[in-house]
Amino acid sequence: MISCAPVMRVSVKKQKEYPPLEQDSHVAIYTNSQQIPIEYEKLGKVDIYCSNLLAKKNDTTKCESNSIFRTAESKAKEIGGNALLITQYKEPTINYPHFLLNAHILKVFDFSSPSKSLISELYGKGTWDLRLSIPYINHFMLKPEVERNVSNAGFWGIAVGFDYYHQNTQYLSIVSGAAINYFLPIPVGVDEEFGEEIVEREICSSLFMGLTNNQRYKFFSFGYGLSYSRNFWRLRYDGGYGPDGNYVNIPPPDKKYTDNTLGLMFTGYWLTKESFSLGVIYRPSFIRLNTNPTFKYEHLISIDLAWRIRLKTVAKQK
Repeated sequence: MISCAPVMRVSVKKQKEYPPLEQDSHVAIYTNSQQIPIEYEKLGKVDIYCSNLLAKKNDTTKCESNSIFRTAESKAKEIGGNALLITQYKEPTINYPHFLLNAHILKVFDFSSPSKSLISELYGKGTWDLRLSIPYINHFMLKPEVERNVSNAGFWGIAVGFDYYHQNTQYLSIVSGAAINYFLPIPVGVDEEFGEEIVEREICSSLFMGLTNNQRYKFFSFGYGLSYSRNFWRLRYDGGYGPDGNYVNIPPPDKKYTDNTLGLMFTGYWLTKESFSLGVIYRPSFIRLNTNPTFKYEHLISIDLAWRIRLKTVAKQK
C-alpha cells in the first residue's frame, strides 16, 4: 500500500515579516555566515523534509535539489526575505533516503556592504568609525623645572576620536582625551585618615590630542602621527595632624608643574572581529611651548581599551 502522505513537508517559523517579494525576484544563497553582508536582518527559519518514498504513484512532483531550493526561496519571498543562509542540507543516501534542508530567512538591506569576513580585515574608502577608549594603564615620564625627573604609573583615563578610511586598509584617526595615575585599578573613592606622619603624594595627569595615519593588516593596526599634550604634575603633602585634629607637623606647600608640549604619537592595536580592540599608545614629546629649556623629552605610554561604533560603512573597492 502506498502512503498518501505529502511528498514535501515545509515548516516556516517567522520572527519578523516584510511585504512579500515578486516570485521572479532574486534570492541569494549563503552557506557560511561570514559571507553575509553586514547590513541584514534575520526574519525566520524554513525547514524542508522531502522523500520520494512517500510519493503517490502518479504524482509528478518529485524530490530533487532544484525543487527543494525553489520551495525555500518561495517561502522566503512570502515573508519579504531576499536571502537564505543554509545551516543543514542532506541529499538521499543508502542510510538516509530523504532530502533535508534547514535555512535562516534573511532580509539583506545592502548587498554591496562588506561581509563579516571582510569587515574584520578590510573596509572601503569613506568608512567612518566613532572610537571610545579607556587609557587603562598609564606610565608618565615628566621633567618638571628645578625638580627631579618624575617616573610614575597608574590607572584610568578616557578618550574619544574618529577614524576615517582614506584607503581600504588605511585610516586617519583624530583623538582627544585625558589620562591620570590613579593608584587603584577600579574607580572607587578611598577614605584615608592621616596621623602625625606627613605623607607625600605624587599626582600626574595629561590632556592630549593626536592625529595619526594607521595601517591595518588582518587583525592588527599600526599608526604614527603628531600629538599635543598639556601635562600636569603635583607633589602633595598630607598628614601632620594630632589627635585633636590640629597640626603637629605642618606639611610643606604643594609643588606644581604644568607644561604644553608637541611631539609624536605611535599606536599598535590588536583588533577583534567585534568592536573591541586592545592597544599600546606611545606619546613622546620633545618641544615645550611654555617652559625652558624648549627641547626636553617626556612621554606618556598607555595600555588602551577601545571600542568602535560604526557610523558609515562603504564597500571595499576592488
